[in-house]
Amino acid sequence: MQRSNEVNVGKGSHPHKVKVFGPGVERSGLKAHEPTHFTVDCTEAGEGDVSVGIKCDANVISDKEEDVDFDIIPNANDTITVKYIPPGAGRLTIKVLFTDQVSD
Repeated sequence: MQRSNEVNVGKGSHPHKVKVFGPGVERSGLKAHEPTHFTVDCTEAGEGDVSVGIKCDANVISDKEEDVDFDIIPNANDTITVKYIPPGAGRLTIKVLFTDQVSD
């Protein structure tokens, strides 16, 4: 479920300064089977590894909770773009970790 992408942006590590935004993390407006994305901004977070995980609840794809496939695209400005396609109607859980700590 997790892929890592190291982002070197400065000294120290400040997971609370990671920003996650974009249409793919909005609480409403997503449509099943339509591509979406979100950005993880680590410009003020210092040095560390970013891990992303996306899961869908049981009964979205099958009777079990399932991982959702996604692509991580590193950008030149210490941000990454995460692209995915919601696999069906239902609740998704997106987690972004920076140095193994959950980002707000």
